[in-house]
Amino acid sequence: MIGTIESLSLYYLPSILEQFRQHYPHVQVKIILDQEQQLIRRVREQQLDIALILDTPCQAYGIEAISLFDAQMRVVMHPQHSLANKSSVSSRDLHQQPLIVTEEGCTYRAYLIDKMKSQGHASDIHLELGNIEAIKQSVAKEWGIAFLPQFVLEQERNNQALCIVPWAEEDPQLYSQIIYNSTKSLSSIATEWVTLCRAHSIMKV
Repeated sequence: MIGTIESLSLYYLPSILEQFRQHYPHVQVKIILDQEQQLIRRVREQQLDIALILDTPCQAYGIEAISLFDAQMRVVMHPQHSLANKSSVSSRDLHQQPLIVTEEGCTYRAYLIDKMKSQGHASDIHLELGNIEAIKQSVAKEWGIAFLPQFVLEQERNNQALCIVPWAEEDPQLYSQIIYNSTKSLSSIATEWVTLCRAHSIMKV
């Protein structure tokens, strides 16, 4: 069983899963979605063989982590928004702007809210959605601004309903990582998953 979060399951795992199925067409793969902290716990308790998370470098007890790629953050808004012409957007720019955010427990949501709070900027959470495609559609309807990693936006380059602007603050140092139980040897199948993930991540750098 493989654990992961929603964003990686939608925008990172499909191509890896396709390659895996070509090599092991008869192996059953079960993908479990959960939040990062729960995935770490489930790997530690050997409920999952491996997990893919998006977080600061994992240093949890009993967990071995391999960094795959750096998740660069972007601010997403409608092209008619007043901030759309800026070369980059900071937490100050987002002061009292209507935000469309992911669910609580999401690492980049927490980073944004904490960053704005530490600098004295009010975060106006207008919508909270658990699905990234729903967040994109909400931005396209001019309901607010989103804060998302670049890898979930790679198919939106020609989407004229969205404007994607770099984040002006320091890199939050969020990395896609594959984690496994450090006290347990990986099976040959799990090892193949690690190999495929690492090979695929080279294209993300």
